[in-house]
Amino acid sequence: MSTTPIRAQFLSSVEEDSAFHEFNGLVLRNPRVANMLDCPSISLPLSLDGLSAGLMLIGRRNADRRLLEIASSVETLL
Repeated sequence: MSTTPIRAQFLSSVEEDSAFHEFNGLVLRNPRVANMLDCPSISLPLSLDGLSAGLMLIGRRNADRRLLEIASSVETLL
C-alpha cells in the first residue's frame, strides 16, 4: 500500500494547529494499521511524476527478516 494517502505538504499549509492535526492524522493513517496489528513494515521510496512517494510493505508478526528479504527483492525490481 502507499505509505501515506497524501503527498507531502508545504510547511505553510500546516502552520495552523487544526491543519497540522488534520494532515498528521492522514500521514499516520496507513502505517497505523501495521502498528496496531504488531506487524513489521517497511517503506520503499518511489518517484512518481518527479515527486517522492513511498510503497509500504507489511509482514507477518515476528517475520522481520523475511520482510526485509522481500523488500530487497522489490527494491531491485523498482
